[in-house]
Amino acid sequence: RDLEEPVGGYAPMSPSWHEAERRKLREWELKRLITCADRGNTAAVAQLLGGGTDVDVRNRVGETALMYAASAGHAEVVTQLLAARASVDVQAEDHMQFKDGSTALIKAVQGLQYRHRVGCAEVVTLLLAGKASVDVKNGEGDTALLKAVALGHVDAVTQLLDGGARVDVKDRRGCSVLHVAAAHAVMQYPASIVCYTGVVTGLLGAGASVDVTDRHGRTALMALITKSYDGQDDDY
Repeated sequence: RDLEEPVGGYAPMSPSWHEAERRKLREWELKRLITCADRGNTAAVAQLLGGGTDVDVRNRVGETALMYAASAGHAEVVTQLLAARASVDVQAEDHMQFKDGSTALIKAVQGLQYRHRVGCAEVVTLLLAGKASVDVKNGEGDTALLKAVALGHVDAVTQLLDGGARVDVKDRRGCSVLHVAAAHAVMQYPASIVCYTGVVTGLLGAGASVDVTDRHGRTALMALITKSYDGQDDDY
């Protein structure tokens, strides 16, 4: 039935009503695209994109379908979205007391900590190939490299360094990549000492300085020796 046609004897619906209906339809398409991307539903994503749904639609906290697909490790969906020219460097917005600011790349790296998200490593590769900016900081002051270092993920650290990530970056607490690696290595000792050794080796090979100090004037080695990362220190 034509929307302009009177229904039940009532006058034609106002332009504001039509605008509200269009907004509802757009919000529904937005939620559906993000939901399908999050679930890895490639067929539905293709249908929505083919039907004209904006690939960069964002939810109420500024997250896009690419962010959801990246975080969940759905490499095929990420490939679809990148082919549709999804913006790779969009940052999620802060929500209430939660500081986000993450990009799809940062979310993909964060997803590496979950064993069932097996596609996140491939997603990192895809996003880097898609020219994702490697040095964007989220709301907590972390870059993708700082996140990968904290996780002790050697392959991701290597990929990011090869992609041009700055090795001299510091987080909002003034901690360098070596400080972060040392702290997390000890917190997870001895189970993950091998992977953090590989991370540190890669960072040093990329030029990370052992003389960089945190806001308390400590190098990573000093912090390691004095065990100032033992949970009583807000810096770690």
